[in-house]
Amino acid sequence: MTWLVRGLLLVLIVVSVGTRSLAIRQRDATVGGFDVGSAIRSAVAARGYVSLSNPVKPPKVLSSVHYFERPGCAAPTLVMPFGISIEAKPLLHRAAGAGYNYRFIFLDAATSVQSRVVFYAEWLKHAALGIVGASPYLPLKVALAVADPVGCGTPDAIDWREVWRTPPASSAREQQFASPGRAPEG
Repeated sequence: MTWLVRGLLLVLIVVSVGTRSLAIRQRDATVGGFDVGSAIRSAVAARGYVSLSNPVKPPKVLSSVHYFERPGCAAPTLVMPFGISIEAKPLLHRAAGAGYNYRFIFLDAATSVQSRVVFYAEWLKHAALGIVGASPYLPLKVALAVADPVGCGTPDAIDWREVWRTPPASSAREQQFASPGRAPEG
């Protein structure tokens, strides 16, 4: 009887370690290919806005800021990706200057004041949901700071949640198994 219990525990440990290892490899493959800059440009282009070039070049910190024009605005809107543990407002203020309203966006949370506690709670929620495949987002610790020119229309014209949204499983699977020049079989 003791050997049976030990054998079952050993099988349980091996299965749980194998499952965890597979989950980590899958997560790394998904997150490893994520480019926040491309995701921001896609969200901007989906609304038909024109992206502008950033005057600051790498390796400077402000080279990650994305600029785009909105109709009827005298100045560009700025979007800066940042780690949720970083104080982003001073950097964004340095890039934008005066005359801008700031918003901080992370997954489903959007606030006018950066709140690390809210962002960590949001990340934890979606990381936990992601374990069972119930989160529509990649639980990355990258938030967005958006600077809109004062008096420049509706600031919520872009659904920034699209930046973190995971691609549908079928299209990701098709891309993974498709060979060049050949359509996926289905």
